[in-house]
Amino acid sequence: MLEAYLNAYEQHAERVCGRHYIPRIHTIERLLDILEAGPVLLHGPRGSGKSHLLRCLALAGNRAGLRSVYVNLYTEPPIILGRLGRAGVELARRLSAREAPVRGSTIGRLAVTLGRRSLLIIDGFDWMMRGKPLQLLRSLVETLTLGGCECGVVLVASGESLIESMSASAIHGATLALLWHMGRDDHERLASSLGWRGDPGALYEVTGGSPKAVYELSRLSWSVGEWLVTRIKPLVYHVLSRVLEQGMLPELSKRPDDVGARLRLRRILLENDILASLEGVRLEPIEEAEWIGRTWAWQLPAYLRVYDEVLKELPLGRRRF
Repeated sequence: MLEAYLNAYEQHAERVCGRHYIPRIHTIERLLDILEAGPVLLHGPRGSGKSHLLRCLALAGNRAGLRSVYVNLYTEPPIILGRLGRAGVELARRLSAREAPVRGSTIGRLAVTLGRRSLLIIDGFDWMMRGKPLQLLRSLVETLTLGGCECGVVLVASGESLIESMSASAIHGATLALLWHMGRDDHERLASSLGWRGDPGALYEVTGGSPKAVYELSRLSWSVGEWLVTRIKPLVYHVLSRVLEQGMLPELSKRPDDVGARLRLRRILLENDILASLEGVRLEPIEEAEWIGRTWAWQLPAYLRVYDEVLKELPLGRRRF
């Protein structure tokens, strides 16, 4: 059903998203493949390219004459890209102002309105859940089932804290999927297109393949030291200060799975988007590394670069790990 969207994406992706865009065709192919089974809840680290990738998919589909709609719920009213019609636009605008079950059924009705051979992408899904993700998902799946809907539905979650209350086994009728950072080849292509002329491997060891990190470094004229001091270190200092205030510094570890196993500790790291869950179907392979565990990972390897330095500067926090 969704093969036409892959063809449209392959043809138009770079044209609609700019010369520095890396299409990640195999990732989109995998996403469209699992969409055949029903709605997909997509999560992953901030800056991994979820919103950009899916906006591009929707725009490429529309350019090819397909019916694809992207709704961004982080704004009020929501940003809507694509052809919805008056009834669809009204449904989309109601999404942020309803109780969980009603919001879920409203997304379902919106998908039914679009009809078969169409694609609906809801960005900011975690923002609208307000602590009731399973209730919202159940009402969505029920509405799609009762309506006999064949529309592909992708729900994008940008914050990792919701994964704490969910798991792949708890979502009935939907697939939990993980979009990680770019692999080394795509990372090298992006950095090169933005002007990086150094060792791509050395850059990857700091960014971990994060598109956002690469863009930030390009704007800083590739000064990794400045980026670590101005962007990375303040966040790590803030988070570890909170850990210290809560009396949990002895529980801290560089190993992400150890941190993820401690409920109170991981909540602090999840709330500040330093830790990421590896739950769900992986749309791309994830390589082994010190900052990546089996079930949890640091969102960026750069956090470990400043880890010891921050610990030294914390009051009463001079323990090294």
